[in-house]
Amino acid sequence: MSTYDPLRKIIPPDQALANKALEAALQQIKGIFNSNLTALSTATAGLESNVGLDQINALTQPLPQDVITYWTQQYVQGTGPNSTLRLVDVIGSPTGWINTDALNSTNNIINALVASGALNSLTNGTTGVYTVMENCLNGVYTEATELSPGPPPVYDYTVTIPLGFPGAGIYSSGISAEDAQSLAFSSAGGLNQALQTAVAAIISANATLCGQANTNFNDMAEQLARENYNLALTNINFATLIANYDKTSLVTNLPQYALDIQEGGAAYYFASIANTNAIGGQAVISTMRESRNKVLLQNSGIIVESQVSNITAVPIADTGATQYTTAQATSQKVV
Repeated sequence: MSTYDPLRKIIPPDQALANKALEAALQQIKGIFNSNLTALSTATAGLESNVGLDQINALTQPLPQDVITYWTQQYVQGTGPNSTLRLVDVIGSPTGWINTDALNSTNNIINALVASGALNSLTNGTTGVYTVMENCLNGVYTEATELSPGPPPVYDYTVTIPLGFPGAGIYSSGISAEDAQSLAFSSAGGLNQALQTAVAAIISANATLCGQANTNFNDMAEQLARENYNLALTNINFATLIANYDKTSLVTNLPQYALDIQEGGAAYYFASIANTNAIGGQAVISTMRESRNKVLLQNSGIIVESQVSNITAVPIADTGATQYTTAQATSQKVV
């Protein structure tokens, strides 16, 4: 209910409005209803201001852009909101972050190109560039002609790729078969140039798919570079880590990790690397779900207690008789 209307009936309207403005301002202070006028006035009198801090007073936003740029470029490379650092920006590869989606996408692209016949110029079993390259390296097109019986004999090695095949031509070398085959790859009009021509034609005819494939590989490369960069800044050296050291710390902190539910955060990380084919991995996920359930119930006012006692019954050692029997006690009477 507005306090202005009833108040202006008993005091001047301008004073009533000023009181209403003060009320609205005070209601914006957290915990104001748990305070009292005396305590609030005392605290207010002791508050400090930004007097003399001209650059702070001149700010038009909470954090200047040059400060944001400095910290994000010099210290971390984060992919979270406003370039904030996420766990996956440091050790994301084991979870498949970026890489799984990129590889699956690339695999689908390759399958689509194969199904459409777009890669026939590379993979055809007779005239495909890859096929001819493999045959060339295997000596299918290589002949040796004896020029002199020696000793030692002198041979002329010739690679002859038939007409109509990629890199068709004759490539001769008096050094070795391998040298002649190398010429077949590197010479103008040879197999390397044939490969470049075939790939360029595929890219031109399938620009969208090939562009997405390149984007996928760029994304994976950027993720690896980002992790290496951030790992170096955090001074993490995996070579110095002790295997299986203090496993219990992970177990005891898992409920807290579960509450970090942002994309790429701790909950995502542990859920991604947990082996759900084993009870241990499923227990990790179940524990995190339990933790989040407890928070939901507690926020609704329900008291949750799930602590399990670690005290177990143990056999008590027999250290001999420590109490008198009735007969022994009776015999001790002094009358």
